[in-house]
Amino acid sequence: MKKWWLVVFISAAVLLVYIVMTVYSNESSDLTVNSSNIDPLAGQSEIEKTSQDFIPTTDKPDLDVELNKSNNLLAQDNIDNTAKCKDAFEQLQGQIFDKINSTSLLEERLPLFLLTGLNELVSNSLVTSPDDRPWNSPAKKLQLELLKEASEDGESPLYTQLYIEACATSDVPEFCKDEDLTAAAENSSDNISVWLSLINFYRNQGDFEKIEEIIEKASSSVRLDNLQSEYYQEVFDTALTLTGSPKYSAYLMLNYTGNRLYGLNVLKKYCNEKGGESCFKIGQVLQKYSSRNEAKKAGIELQIDYFRETLNVTDFSSEKEALKQIEEKVASNFNDLNIPFNDEMAYFLADNLSILDESEYFQTIKQKAESIITDNPSLCTW
Repeated sequence: MKKWWLVVFISAAVLLVYIVMTVYSNESSDLTVNSSNIDPLAGQSEIEKTSQDFIPTTDKPDLDVELNKSNNLLAQDNIDNTAKCKDAFEQLQGQIFDKINSTSLLEERLPLFLLTGLNELVSNSLVTSPDDRPWNSPAKKLQLELLKEASEDGESPLYTQLYIEACATSDVPEFCKDEDLTAAAENSSDNISVWLSLINFYRNQGDFEKIEEIIEKASSSVRLDNLQSEYYQEVFDTALTLTGSPKYSAYLMLNYTGNRLYGLNVLKKYCNEKGGESCFKIGQVLQKYSSRNEAKKAGIELQIDYFRETLNVTDFSSEKEALKQIEEKVASNFNDLNIPFNDEMAYFLADNLSILDESEYFQTIKQKAESIITDNPSLCTW
């Protein structure tokens, strides 16, 4: 009796397996027919998935084919458009420089050279070859001389900062003497921006005693002007006067920034090693007065370090929340930021420079950029 039941069970199992295999064979056959035009790798992936799940997918491969084709066409369009935009930009750049050199006097274009440091904007006798631009080239010496004069005139902390930064990267003794740089910084002693630039200069000199002295002076600063906004406006206005091209003027404005707070990382490194009340005070100034996200973040971190090392404080929940908000703003405003390369966007960039807060400015820019790109997806961006 037991053997009879065993025979029945085995027979039923064999029959069930046969039925399943037959059904699956038919499904596989249908799948093979419908996927004849599919990319081999994509088709293989779908077959493997079906064999695992026993789910018929006779309609899905056709959808995948269309999606793959669409994605490939879109990717190729992006590549082609990028190449076209690059060629168009290079042609425009050549035209712009030809126009500047042929229609303006040297003294008329010197202000733009002063701000951007572009050798192409000065006379041919001062232009070195593109492959050989030494730091002490005639063009760089001219820039340093002009910046030094501007800083002595006290026209703006912007020119003082640019002067010190130019010396930090192109130390020409004729124009970058210690006493000249210190005197220039003293003219704007209440602005921490110029002290940061001087910190960077002495870092490049390897003079860390001077850095300690400067940090002490910087701790008495009471503001950090938004010199980047001032820089942007002057570059745009000067370039527009010379070129008549709003979009190229905006390109210069955004891509040759003369106010990058170079000394910030040097300051953070020094304070991490040395600490002290001066670093704490500088941190307060950076957080309170700076419109720059990187400076605000550094200011908070300097204060946290002081509290932790000097006062043994362990709860930094409010400070960490402030850092989190800054990081979230940066992520939301700068991720996938493509700025349309056209006159409408150029004027928008310049007209909104009255928005001093960096996060608010780029949030406004991003919204405008996205609306322009939506109406014209093939428009060149930068």
